[in-house]
Amino acid sequence: MATMTIFDIEDGSSIVFTSPMGSATLKGCHEVQNIGAVETYQRRYLYTTAMAIVESDALDATTAKDEPKVTPPKISAKMEEAPVGCSPQQISSINSLVDQTQSDIAKICAFFKKPSIALLDRTQANQAIEMLQKKLFDQS
Repeated sequence: MATMTIFDIEDGSSIVFTSPMGSATLKGCHEVQNIGAVETYQRRYLYTTAMAIVESDALDATTAKDEPKVTPPKISAKMEEAPVGCSPQQISSINSLVDQTQSDIAKICAFFKKPSIALLDRTQANQAIEMLQKKLFDQS
């Protein structure tokens, strides 16, 4: 169980937020990276609950909604799909590998010509993960 307690330093009161812990099994990641992913998500969820923050979630796009379905326009098979943004798991993996390899995240962003790793598409994020995993392997 993940727990976050917020204390009011003026009157000594507190409020406790809890969330059941899960596990992660990300492809191509070490056990410690999976642990880091779980910790990162738990921290994020506890903060969003405590601060009543609402944000869109990638899961929202895949779950059924009560809205009427709109048929998308047909696209030529010759057209390539637009790159899809990287996932939170990819960002977590990159951050974990950056820490483990003591890499410079600014250099990674510069390599992909992006101001932030969060703006990488999925392919670029996978490339960054592969480069960092190779660096980690070479360091061991």
